[in-house]
Amino acid sequence: IPNATMMFYVNHRIEPFGDPDFRQAMSIVLDRQSIIDYAADGWGKVPAMIERDEAFPDIPAGMEWPYEANTQAERIDLANAALDAIPLMSDYVEGETRTYDGTPVSFTIRSGDWQEHINTAQLVAEQLADVGIDLDHVQMTTKTLVGMTFRQTSVDTLDDWDTYVWGRAFSPEYDYFADQWAA
Repeated sequence: IPNATMMFYVNHRIEPFGDPDFRQAMSIVLDRQSIIDYAADGWGKVPAMIERDEAFPDIPAGMEWPYEANTQAERIDLANAALDAIPLMSDYVEGETRTYDGTPVSFTIRSGDWQEHINTAQLVAEQLADVGIDLDHVQMTTKTLVGMTFRQTSVDTLDDWDTYVWGRAFSPEYDYFADQWAA
């Protein structure tokens, strides 16, 4: 079975992504289940926060995403409150882009040219807009995205990206799984 993950990466070298409180607020508002429903065609569920087998002794119990039981509207309110509490972050005003230290909280989200990347980037951008974070989607060839993010060859280019999505969704053809096991 192919890799069935869809990930959203942020560049910690760019503010305010370096602020754990900012990343936590983004984590609250992103509706993991809607992203998983898309990527896994409704077959997945929100995993534990640490991608490791729970049988390992260093993985504490209860590492589930703490906002899973909240509605999306509740998560939006919680994320807005968390963002409002960050020093230098402007308060949320519906329909406006927040500012951080006077600079608009506006970034580029890059995706490859695979449809699942495009759709996931658009979904993430829509959800972050609910808390005043603006993401401009830039589509590029998957080869270009991989070269720009995974195959860095110079420290001079480490800051050349803001955010991107990467991963591989399940094939929507259910017989695909049977074919993989039969092979």
